[in-house]
Amino acid sequence: MLRNLANASSSLRRSAPHLFPRFLLRIPAATSTRSGSYVSLGNLKPAPGSHRPTTRIGRGIGSGKGGHTTGRGHKGAKARGTGNPYVGFEGGQTPLHKKLPKRGFFNFTSKKYAPLPIARLQKWLQASRIDSAQPITIRSVIHSNLVHGLSKLDGIKLIGKVASDLPLPPLVVHLSRFTESAAKAILDAGGEVKAVYHNRLGLRQEMFPDRFVGREVKQAKPTLRADIEYYTDPEKFGYLADQKEAFLKERGFDPESALHRRVLAKVARGRTEEEKSIVLS
Repeated sequence: MLRNLANASSSLRRSAPHLFPRFLLRIPAATSTRSGSYVSLGNLKPAPGSHRPTTRIGRGIGSGKGGHTTGRGHKGAKARGTGNPYVGFEGGQTPLHKKLPKRGFFNFTSKKYAPLPIARLQKWLQASRIDSAQPITIRSVIHSNLVHGLSKLDGIKLIGKVASDLPLPPLVVHLSRFTESAAKAILDAGGEVKAVYHNRLGLRQEMFPDRFVGREVKQAKPTLRADIEYYTDPEKFGYLADQKEAFLKERGFDPESALHRRVLAKVARGRTEEEKSIVLS
């Protein structure tokens, strides 16, 4: 249709040039043939070099890979259809990774904490990026961008020594763990430290509180023996130190129970009085 309109316009321009402006008269008339190629379903083909012809092996001599062994040779592991052997295969002899003894193990009860240098905390306090009047918790530390990458860790540990050129106001710090020097620096400045336990769900709630709106979870208490001993120890600044006896009874560690007395008697069996006093203390 467009080609017919173009031809009609060209004929009219030749027969009645006074109907067209001068600048249109200089435009060449449209021709009935157009140069170039058209893409259609009849001339589609892959780009040169993009297609590699498939070789059908075992279909006679004419296929180029026919006949008996089809290019694989006689017998052997490489003539089978199982592919290459596994990495480290040494022809059947004992491989090197089995000759050498194992070393170490994976401690599934170990915990990894994000280190927080106290000097870095001082910089944040001086820049007013964290409020010194409020308790410094895991939530406030994360939301002030003081520590990153906590999703695969078990908490935050305050470490290091005080920077002498930066002030350290009295702080209330509730984090997972403390080094002796960091805790001493906070206490010497008139502050307070407490080691607070968080499981994975509780730690996730501290990291993303907006995801738990309307369905807040109660912070869990420690269940493993090592965690119970740590967070009930006043020397470790455990937050359960002031309620140690009640917490141990809640967990079934009642010092007055008959089972507990039998365990202590078994431990003290065959020991001197001095050794008994050390073990039972």
